[in-house]
Amino acid sequence: MYKNKILVVDEKRLDTIKIKEKLEKFGYKILTATTGKEAVKIAIENNPEIILIDLQLTGKMSGIEAVKKIHSYRNIPIIYMTDYWDEEILEKVKLTNPYGFILKPLKIIEINANIQMAIYKHQSDSKKREFSERITAIIPAYNEQVTIGSVVLKTKMYVNRVIVVDDGSTDKTVEIAVLAGAEIIRHKTNMGKGKALKTGFEVSKGAQIIVTLDADGQHRSSDIPKLVKPIIDGEADIVNGSRYIDGNDKNTPSYRRVGQTVLDKATNFNAKTKITDSQSGLRAFASYTIPAFKFRETGYGIESEMIIEASNAGFKIVEVPIGVRYDVDGSKMNPLSHGIGVLVKVLQDIEFNRPLYYFTLPGVIMIAIGLISGLIFFGSYLDHRSSSLAPTTLAALLTIAGTFIAFTGIILHSISRMIERVLDN
Repeated sequence: MYKNKILVVDEKRLDTIKIKEKLEKFGYKILTATTGKEAVKIAIENNPEIILIDLQLTGKMSGIEAVKKIHSYRNIPIIYMTDYWDEEILEKVKLTNPYGFILKPLKIIEINANIQMAIYKHQSDSKKREFSERITAIIPAYNEQVTIGSVVLKTKMYVNRVIVVDDGSTDKTVEIAVLAGAEIIRHKTNMGKGKALKTGFEVSKGAQIIVTLDADGQHRSSDIPKLVKPIIDGEADIVNGSRYIDGNDKNTPSYRRVGQTVLDKATNFNAKTKITDSQSGLRAFASYTIPAFKFRETGYGIESEMIIEASNAGFKIVEVPIGVRYDVDGSKMNPLSHGIGVLVKVLQDIEFNRPLYYFTLPGVIMIAIGLISGLIFFGSYLDHRSSSLAPTTLAALLTIAGTFIAFTGIILHSISRMIERVLDN
């Protein structure tokens, strides 16, 4: 059984025979050609895994011309062999994207090493190309006519499909996005980022990886390859682009970072994660994760909600560092009201997902305070230091209320676990 099929092209037949004999000892099946025209014919008919070709072929078709012709029919990795080269030749060679460049006199060990590396790199490139052809970018947009064109054009460099979900824009966002080459899904009225993402995911059928990014130009589309790599390599189900993974981003305004830290802590507590940028809009999702998201939140709280739901579903979330621009128009919402709104939503999720912490822990604290203060007040009454039982009564009521709240948390926790078991079965 041969390892791989290799086409060797050299007009010096004696050299070709020598290379053939030596490579066959490594288990390769060797095809040979002595002219560019012959090489093209054999490559098209036999589709070898690698082509070793002399750069200085004479005759009607040079080595570079033969490679260009072959690449018009088949995507076969090329390794050039040559005994002479200069800067002009090197520039021409670069245009054919070779996988190797070997100087004569040839050494069989060097040839074999180049073949193995070329095969490995070609397989890796093919795998990445296969995924990139099925990557869809979703860009929610609301009145982003200034930036949407450049965002779409830059994003198209890294994905196969760009979907702009226009969330009721009243400017020329749609017209510009269409001219830039995006597919458009329109909401008649402004429904919020959560609804826009939901719409985008619903129409992303067939994509293996879905990337989300904002339309305001703050995200760098050049970060997309870095974002999808952990999913392609099987190291993650969801990838979160983080501005703070390597420490605080110095470009982030301090008031924003304080609010971000609070939201990160609340989100991580709820999701049992260690995310450093819970409000990032630049993310990548493997397609099989999408059913986990319910999109209950219509606004910007969707960022935290998705992390919480992904974590609860057991998906592996990985973070990669990304860049961000603050010299462009950012969020149209007031940062304070935005942050408070998201925090309220996260706290509501904690009530549902972590009832022991939301109810039982405060209830136990209330019981402890009620018991201790009740004993103190009642002792004061018995010692005649106080003539009223009102403080003791209030302490007793606090203890009763704490008991009720604590048991509410325990009951909700039990119901939650029962639901999980039913869903798992």
